[in-house]
Order: sequence, then structure tokens, then C-alpha cells
Amino acid sequence: MWGRIISLVEVANMTPQTQTELSNSSIIDLLNIVKLSITAEANFGSNATSPMYVYIRSSPDKECWDTDPLLTITISANPGERAQRTEILFPDVRYIGAQVSNPNISGYFYNVRVRAFVAEP
Repeated sequence: MWGRIISLVEVANMTPQTQTELSNSSIIDLLNIVKLSITAEANFGSNATSPMYVYIRSSPDKECWDTDPLLTITISANPGERAQRTEILFPDVRYIGAQVSNPNISGYFYNVRVRAFVAEP
């Protein structure tokens, strides 16, 4: 078995009240994946008092995506500091992609990254 890390989303500066598009995410084919974890991280600006939300969406064909997320990762607000959270996900769907949301009114997120660790036989 061997593992690798795949970057799903990377954003240098995420402005308040924005969300990344699924079309800007790398798409991971999970057909031969036996283990999967998703790690989301960001530096919170000093005015960022609301959490960062990461939505993992799934698709059977890379064209039709679920309207509700397969997984939502909530990273608690940590104004002026870095925060990170990892979730384990069973690779029982075919494709996944990610979106990141910044609901803050005036707070920025910096160095936003969503990465997947995958293990293959």
C-alpha cells in the first residue's frame, strides 16, 4: 500500500462572504482508494470571528454533483491564529471535490488549504 497527498483547494487570501467554486477544486477519483482523510487549514485574520466551512461534495460521474455536501468540516474561529481540522471519510463514492466558505462580514482567511491523504493498494 502506498499513500499520497492531493491538494483539493488552495487560496492565498479569501475575502469575507465568499465561497470557492467546485470547478476550482481538484477532483479525486476514489475508485482504487482504500483510505481517505481530508485536512483543512487556514490562518484566520484578526477580524475573522466566524468559522470556516469546507464542503466535500460527491459525484458518480464528475458532472452531476450532490446538492448537499457529503461531509462538512467546520473549523472554529481562531482570530489572528492558524487553525486546522482533519476528518476521516470512507471512500465509498466515485468522485469528490471541495468548496470553502468564509461567512465573516469583515474577516479574511489566509493560506487556505484543503488536502486529501489517500492510500491505494
